[in-house]
Amino acid sequence: MRTVRSSRASAQTPLNYAYRLLAQRDYSEARLVEKLHTKGFSSQATTATVETLRQRGHVNDTRLAVGLAEWFQNQGFGPRAIRVKLKHKGLTEDAIEEALSGHVEQTDVGVAQRLVQRRFSSSALQDPKMRARAFRFLLRRGYSPRVVASVLGRDGQDDYE
Repeated sequence: MRTVRSSRASAQTPLNYAYRLLAQRDYSEARLVEKLHTKGFSSQATTATVETLRQRGHVNDTRLAVGLAEWFQNQGFGPRAIRVKLKHKGLTEDAIEEALSGHVEQTDVGVAQRLVQRRFSSSALQDPKMRARAFRFLLRRGYSPRVVASVLGRDGQDDYE
């Protein structure tokens, strides 16, 4: 039986390491730079690697932001919470704006309505305490007071802003 030895030392270039990371999941440019620096690669090698990956289409912050925004929206989060979560992922403001300017903000009322319907029964929402609870729940999920008021059918929208 023959033993195969891998030459990890020679195969550990910044580009190979970046490809290994990207094979597991997508990374923003900022997170990829952070990972490469943590691994001990020089700033020059890291910059060149990220630029190569960007040119080849393997790293695209806008595409990542759009995908994550859609995923967070499907999880029931509103535009405000999505913005915070995308910033936390290390995405640029331009990528976040492009992701949120699309269909995410246009459908937040519908998503909020489905979220309330799943979480609260219509009879429970007749109780003022439960309405207040639903209101706070949607605010915590990142929906604007105006959207929350329209979902819960309140006329006095100015009371919540």
